[in-house]
Amino acid sequence: KRNATSAERKLAKVREDLHRNLDGKGDGFIRGWTFDSRTFTLTIDKTRYQQNAVLAATMAARSIFDLDGVPLPKRLVIRDRSGEVLGEGPFANVSKLVD
Repeated sequence: KRNATSAERKLAKVREDLHRNLDGKGDGFIRGWTFDSRTFTLTIDKTRYQQNAVLAATMAARSIFDLDGVPLPKRLVIRDRSGEVLGEGPFANVSKLVD
């Protein structure tokens, strides 16, 4: 069994932190997330929409990538649990929590 590379350990830390900070938050508003090197997808339940909840979730996700030293995926996609795309754009446009 080979040792995990630094990049693999960082990605595992990002996944762990996303799980701890996003999964099941907002009374079920956040339904899940996935990412690869190109796209971060946040799945929400638009019937439970709360003002600023999407912004808070995307800023939290961005800070996790930044603090764990992992490059941001290029695109951010926000989907409803039905699969409908509610919004998308460059992930780098999401405000940083810390500089």
